[in-house]
This record gives sequence, structure tokens and C-alpha cells, in this order.
Amino acid sequence: MTTDVKEETLCARCTEIDWEDAVSQVGILSSIRYEICRQTDRGSPKLDLSPFDSSCPVCRLFSALVEIEHRKGHMAKYFKLKGEEYKHYMDADTLRPILCGPLNGFPVAGGFHSRSTLGLATKGYEGVIDDSSRKLRKIDPAKIDINLLQNWISTCDSQHEGDCNFHNPESIPSLRVIDVHTGFLEEARPGCKFIALSYVWGSSPPPANESYNDQGHNLLETAPDTIKDAAQLTRELGHQYIWVDRYCIPQDDSQAKHDQIQRMDLVYRQSELTIIDAAGEDAEFGLPGIKRRARDAQPSAQVGKHLYLVATDAKYDSYFDSTWRTRGWTYQEAIFSRKCVVFTRREMYFQCRSMTCRETVCRPGTPALFTSSLGGSVRAAWGHITAYSSRKLSFDSDALNGMLGIFRQYRMSQNPVFNFWGIPFSGDTRESAEQSFLLGICWSFTIHAEGRRRHDFPSWSWTGWETCAAPYPTRDGEPPKLTGSVSLHFNDGSVLGFHRVFDHYIKEPELRGLSRFLTIECWTFELEVVSPIETWCDSRDYRSHRLVGSWVWPVERPELVDGSRIALYLDQDTTLGHHLPPMNSSGCFLCLVFGGMEEFVPSQRDQLVTLAIVVTKMGDHYERIGHFSIDDSLLFRISASTFEPISKERLKIKNWLPSEFKWRNIKIG
Repeated sequence: MTTDVKEETLCARCTEIDWEDAVSQVGILSSIRYEICRQTDRGSPKLDLSPFDSSCPVCRLFSALVEIEHRKGHMAKYFKLKGEEYKHYMDADTLRPILCGPLNGFPVAGGFHSRSTLGLATKGYEGVIDDSSRKLRKIDPAKIDINLLQNWISTCDSQHEGDCNFHNPESIPSLRVIDVHTGFLEEARPGCKFIALSYVWGSSPPPANESYNDQGHNLLETAPDTIKDAAQLTRELGHQYIWVDRYCIPQDDSQAKHDQIQRMDLVYRQSELTIIDAAGEDAEFGLPGIKRRARDAQPSAQVGKHLYLVATDAKYDSYFDSTWRTRGWTYQEAIFSRKCVVFTRREMYFQCRSMTCRETVCRPGTPALFTSSLGGSVRAAWGHITAYSSRKLSFDSDALNGMLGIFRQYRMSQNPVFNFWGIPFSGDTRESAEQSFLLGICWSFTIHAEGRRRHDFPSWSWTGWETCAAPYPTRDGEPPKLTGSVSLHFNDGSVLGFHRVFDHYIKEPELRGLSRFLTIECWTFELEVVSPIETWCDSRDYRSHRLVGSWVWPVERPELVDGSRIALYLDQDTTLGHHLPPMNSSGCFLCLVFGGMEEFVPSQRDQLVTLAIVVTKMGDHYERIGHFSIDDSLLFRISASTFEPISKERLKIKNWLPSEFKWRNIKIG
């Protein structure tokens, strides 16, 4: 589409600049400098450039970019332009504004980079497909260039092998798709080619009984705008069917719904293309540039007859700032998709397993928007758990569901990784499986924040907490050798050892009968816990280090003669509140130690490093409240009266450990 644009006149200063030469000077800070003036107009601050000509399109472009930074608190006094070559622009020649002045109230030496970058584009709104161009592209905010998208897909289809165009022959039971021409829900025929949609549901509830009872009804007539737009794009790309979870997953049949959720990896892996709505906060927003909603206007200025100075995101900001990227369910949807088109408020992206393309950049390249690699180890599985658990879920019941596709792929890999209630573990042998599982329940978290308890899930699993989970800490990458054993409880009250359950239930898998309760047999000792603490440690080793968690010490350890005591700092899965037992209640807090007694002999205590979790009594069972590694680095000398840290120099774990440990069976849920 060609749009006639009246050429505007540049001011004298901007006319003197050779813009093509300026953007090609990679790594050179140009002599182009604009002063930023702040005046007061009837009591309101006014941002301006000096010199500034309101009739000059380049002056207006720069003023708009500086105003965006100003609203973010970036109170620059002037800015310069620096030529740069960066991977997010696929080797396009660009200019990056360097703003000089305070950033969020603090001075920044040498200035700071704007979140926008500038480059040259040609021919107005025509979506020129030129893989050799080092220019940006000027886009139409009203509509995407469908020919450009088709070219990206065609390039992938014809030039890429392997994962991009690998078709998994595994069937998906009861798969349903929507015919985009009729709006009818249909049973997918063998070999059916379809496009999938990944989007943010928002607060809208799932359609009650609609998946089954509305066969023969045009679902698209009343569908939210995002789904209507996705169906239109499917038609424009020449496809007949689209898969949308809210209609194609049976919402009124719990077993059929569970079976489909477990196979979400197959749905997105077998789709010809996944349409990702990373623009809206709910399903009513629509896909910008398709029909109902335009994209944000791209800042631009005409600097020649067929030449434009245009702005684009410095990186992938419109994608990284999206609500879609914060939602739990969308994580595995992106990982399993072989080809994706991503809609944001500013531009369209395309990603397959071999290349990433931006609508505002002529040349395909890297880096990827999101990972599509699973890896083949327990540690790799934990990487996905960490990424997933940092996202948000509308319903606590989905804490595990949103990872089931990923876990299914790990279970089917060459070196299987199994899971129980979301804890991944290897299964080379029954003995190594139990060791790996014990390590798994010693998981930690990466963000010091209150973790809300999800009571339908076990406390010993990351699924039981709304927190960003991470794997157990290790030194030198080697997991420690642990002692202890695990038995699993069934809903009928029976209990079996881990080895038998692993062989007959987890490996199959057939988990329906298993409860969330474990019995762990290990060394234990009673703890006193002071919680919550939130303080700063200014010792030599921990200068200005913020501590959020608890102080813990063995019950039998008295305070020192100088009114202090040695305490170990405990990261907590939650901020303990008044609902927990009082601190002086005997046996309320236990430390479960997964280490051999030979590690606790006095001659070896200086080298002790082993894992432990802290549990608290909850009726007839215990629940996990935290974790720690038993070693010197976590020891502090604190005031016995105020619990403020005093120091942490020259403290040894042998001065903290109790003199006796008890071997116990602990039921934990």
C-alpha cells in the first residue's frame, strides 16, 4: 500500500545533517547535540529542544522521544546521537540517543541510552522485503503487511529443516478445531492442519458447556475481539482451522479437559503457526494491525524524497513489557510452538526455531524473543520451573497444569526426567531417583518476597507457594550425597516406599490415587525461630546486605555470656504470621537434615555443608516453611534481645549445631 505523504521542510540545523552518513558511523558519538529546555507554561512544565523548530519533522521527532524519557523520570539536559550496530536490529545501521543528565534523580556518568533507536527507512508504508538491507522499515500503524508475514513463513518452510518443519505424528485424543469460515467447532480429522492462538484470557470466565453444546453454532459471532482477529488472520494466511483453548478444550468434562491439558505440548508443536497476542491484557483487546485496532504510531520524520528517519524499540521492549509475557500458561505455549507471529502494540514479530524477524527491521536475524529449548537434565527442568513460577496465574489450581506439557516432554526424553507434584528428578536407578527427589524438595527461591501458600498443593513442592522457585543450592555444580528415605501416602490411607511407587505409579505414569503427603525418615533436631525479620547487615562480609527471613538456632543452644547468640539465617517460603504456633511451643519447628551422621562428628564440622528444610506442626502433619544450607556462610552473631545482627566474622557451624540429632519419621504435606 502506497500512501502519499506531503514532504515537509527541515529546519536549517537538521538540513545540514547528512543522515545517511550519521547512521552509518557505527560506534562513533556524532557531533549532533540537542539541548533540552524546561520551561513553565501556566504552572505546567514544558519540555523543548534548543534550537527547536515546530515546523521541522525531525525536531518534532526528537522532542517526542525526549518527552517519553521525561515521563519516565529521565531528566536529561541534552542528548547526543551515537551510531550503533546491535543484534536486536539485525545489523541495521542505527542511531541511539544518548541522554545526559540524572536518571531517576541520580547522575549517570556518560549519559544513558534511550529506549528508542533511530534508523533510515525508504518508500513510506510499503513493506519492502529486502534481506540485504541495513535499513529499518516504516510501517503502517493501521494494518500489518500480510505479504511480509507470508514471506517470513515461506522462507521458514522452504529453507529451514529440523524442528521448524518437523511434524510429530502422535495423535491428540478428542482434538477439536474451529472452522474460520463457518465458526463451527469440529472434530479434527487425522492430519488436520491448524493455527493455534496464545493470548491472555483476562477476567472473562470460560464458556460453560460451550465446547460441546455449541457444535453447529458460529462461535466467532460472539467471540472476543482477539479471537475474531485471529480467525481473520487465519483466513488471510490461507488456513481453514484455528485452535483456541476456551472453545476447543472441553470445559464441562473434567477428565477430557485434564487429558488435553496434559498434551498442550502436542497442540502447539503440531500447529502450523501460533498467533501470540502480546498486546492486550484480556481477550477483548484484539490483534493490533488486523482490523479493529491500530498499532501505536511509529515516530518518524521525512528527511528526503523517499527517505525517512524512523524510531523503533531499542530492544524488544513492546514484547518484554507485555502482560502476555507475565502469564503462566503462555510459557509452555511459546516453548512448543515451531513458528510464531507475535503482535505487540507497536509492531509484529515472527519467530521460528531458526530465525527471528521484526516488522520494523528489513533483515531477519537473532536473538530470539523466547527460548524454545528444553534441555535434557533435572537442572534444565528447574530452569523452566524458575521461569514459569515467576509468572502469574489467575487460578491456584493451575499451578501444576501450566507445566504439564513440559514435564511430559521430559518424561519422554532419551534420559527421562520424572516429576511428582512438580518436583523433577532423574530416574537412572530407583536409588538415584530417591536421592534426586530428596534434593528436589530442598528447592530454594530466587526473589526475597512473601510467598503466599497454595493449600491445595503440598508445602514441600514449589507448587504449594506463589514464589519464584529455584533448584537446591550446590557447590561446584555437584549435588551433595544425601541420607534419608521417602514413603508416599495414598488417598485410601495406605503408604508405600518410594521405590515401589516409582516403579508402579510414577514411571507409568498413574498418579491418581496418590495424595500430597510424604513420610520422610531422616535426622532431625528442634529449632527456635524468630520471624519475621527485615533488617540490614553492615558487617565486613555483608555490607549493606538486606536480610528478609528468620533467625533460627537449635533449642538446646543458650545465649552467650555477652547477651548475644549465634543464629543461622533462614530463607523462608513465606512470611510467618500469627497463625503459626508460638515460638516457645516444644517441637513446633523441626529441622530435617539430609546428611549422614559421619558429617556431624566434631573433627569434620568445620567442613560441613549439607541441605536442610524447616517444618512446622500443622495438626496431624508438618508443613515446610523454609530451607537452608548448613554451613558457616549463613551464621550471624545477633543480639539476644533485639535480634539485630552484630557481626558474622570467625563463626563456625560447630558452635551452632546441637549435640544430638534424632532419627524420626516425619509426615509432611
